[in-house]
Amino acid sequence: MSESLKVTSCRVFLNQIDNDRLKASASIILNNEFAILDLKIIRGNMGLFVAMPNRRRRDGTFHDVAHPIVQSLREHIESVVLVEYHQQLAAQEAGSLCY
Repeated sequence: MSESLKVTSCRVFLNQIDNDRLKASASIILNNEFAILDLKIIRGNMGLFVAMPNRRRRDGTFHDVAHPIVQSLREHIESVVLVEYHQQLAAQEAGSLCY
């Protein structure tokens, strides 16, 4: 496939429970053709990052169910998701300021 993948849709769902690490979850659509659900926006030691969907193994470790192979796609996904996250946060804060 010569056409590069792009995020054509992104939805972020803010975590309503006060949690230091898990800030939100997200769903994306690539090229209006492929959906990836259950991405997580996590505050790590180096700031926010986007974790790919994963499953817990029997030994308690996690392994990604889906993930980008090339760094440029990972960076693109993370950029789009974090921009939408910040927009959702701003909208929530603006809504909480209204009486």
